[in-house]
Amino acid sequence: WNYDFISRKTTWSKEIFHIMGLDPKLEIPDYDQFKKLIHPDDWHKLSETTLESIKKGAVKELELRIKRSNGNDCTVFIICTPLVNLAGKVTKLNGIIQDITERKQSEKELIKANRLYKVISQINQMVVRNRVREKIFTEACDIVIKYGKFRMAWIGLVNEKNTTITPVAWAGAELGYLNKIKAITTNNNPDGNGPTGLAIRNGKLYYCNDIANAPVMEIWRDEALERNYRSSIALPIIVRKKIIGVFTIYISEPDFFNQSEIDLLSQVTTDISFALEVAETEKNRLEAGKAIKRLNAELEQRVILRTLQLENINKELEAFTYSVSHDLRSPLHNINGWSQVLLEECKDQLGENGCTYLDRVLIETKRMSNLIDDLLKLSKVTLIEKKSDRVDLTAIAQNIAT
Repeated sequence: WNYDFISRKTTWSKEIFHIMGLDPKLEIPDYDQFKKLIHPDDWHKLSETTLESIKKGAVKELELRIKRSNGNDCTVFIICTPLVNLAGKVTKLNGIIQDITERKQSEKELIKANRLYKVISQINQMVVRNRVREKIFTEACDIVIKYGKFRMAWIGLVNEKNTTITPVAWAGAELGYLNKIKAITTNNNPDGNGPTGLAIRNGKLYYCNDIANAPVMEIWRDEALERNYRSSIALPIIVRKKIIGVFTIYISEPDFFNQSEIDLLSQVTTDISFALEVAETEKNRLEAGKAIKRLNAELEQRVILRTLQLENINKELEAFTYSVSHDLRSPLHNINGWSQVLLEECKDQLGENGCTYLDRVLIETKRMSNLIDDLLKLSKVTLIEKKSDRVDLTAIAQNIAT
């Protein structure tokens, strides 16, 4: 393209017509028509850059957003080269326009991907150091906002009693949204047919790239747009194959979520689910440890009680054995003594049978005396210090077998 200041004539190549979304057979747009082709936010930049190129006679470069008539906007790269005469006056402007829409889109996707990779990295670090469910939820929301540059993020848990979804953590520009909107449910009705309810009910993510027009956002649209939420995605949180909640994220840019962003954000909820499973396992382990300590304490108390009971029994046994040794041994000695006297002094009168009977009496008194001695020894066993020793059970078993 070029513009001649002397003839005030502008010329375009066919390619520029195509870039602008115009028919090359048509005339070049006039000033007002051309201004409509430029994005309103970029017109001031184009005017300043052109004037500076003319004033300084210097080559200038800039990027502009073009609003094509077919609605497919594009981004172009422009080089403006002034032609200066001998008097130092600019007589003509020459330039090129290049469609860089695809390059800008690739750069944009790369920036988005880098942001999400940072989110994943930070989530991974967080789940390693956290074992508390509430902290995992809170920090996950903070990370998504800080590193992912999203507008708002919140985590809700399913209330199984009434099927509602209760927000437990959020970050970003929430601005009272969660209190203002109607309660979200998991039921198949208007309250449960938004992205969040659908994600939980179907067990898979759901995204909305046009909150301003999507039917699923009808009952939440006004409050969402008021806070500049333009796109959203809801990702179910699954722990041990059970859906316990949802991670919902908003951004102030329509048509934000494509398959690349969806795949990366799915990794985020996978990592959160893993962290929750680890936290649950750790909680169960701690509870089991507490239960073991409690049982050990109860066992110790039972041992102490049983020891006291045994001590009392031993004391009673001591008293009993003392009574037995004293109360029985004394008459036994009398029986034994008098029997001996009868054998010595009245042997002839007793005859052979009488002597035999007295001998049996003496034998039985001796046996009774031995039983009393054994009973006394048994009562003293608990007072003897216990000694442990190694025993070869294999050798004992072999001896028994042979």
